[in-house]
Amino acid sequence: MPCGKGEGGPVTVLMRAMPKSGDESLVEPEGRARLARVVSGTLDRAAERWGCQEPGKSKGKITEIPEDTSRVLRQAGKATGTCAGIDSAAYETSADDAAPIEDCQLADPSGARLFRLSAYYGPYVKAARQDTLRGEEFLTDVGGGGGVWWTTADCPQGDVLYTVETVWDGKKNTFRPPSPKIQKDALKTFAERSAARHGCSAPEPLPMKDEPSRS
Repeated sequence: MPCGKGEGGPVTVLMRAMPKSGDESLVEPEGRARLARVVSGTLDRAAERWGCQEPGKSKGKITEIPEDTSRVLRQAGKATGTCAGIDSAAYETSADDAAPIEDCQLADPSGARLFRLSAYYGPYVKAARQDTLRGEEFLTDVGGGGGVWWTTADCPQGDVLYTVETVWDGKKNTFRPPSPKIQKDALKTFAERSAARHGCSAPEPLPMKDEPSRS
């Protein structure tokens, strides 16, 4: 939620709910809507407390939220959300031009996850530059190598960070092997579509060489 500029800028409310063993209520539509009401109500109260220029937007009772599609495997060419336009099987979520974080996970046709694409907006950019799957830091505007690539764009609300990383293979106890062309092509499509939804500039071109650049 916008609330001034600089260090006193956007206000973000984050809530994590952990279900008890065997309790699926938090992933059911009613349970997820209930959590959304708690978060939006907290945001409303924060807006009143800090005198934000723009009040919370939870007018009326939240009775439903978009379906959770992050566990549904979409085969190549079937994605319609955050993975749309990428020629790969994938797990995605609904594309939303107000979402501060967007994710898309590419997979093989059997459903094994290979790469994670992410977009970070607003207050999430700083943390995302330091907290990565690979334990590496995204210090420059664009760079990558060894299974990790990233780029940036200019948005009305500030900088945005787009990343692609290989994911952990629990069976082999190591990260999935990188695939530079597939990863960079996917990141280009993912970043361009996300930037367009959020009203941002075109993302910075990715480096031709596959060597990390953090200076």
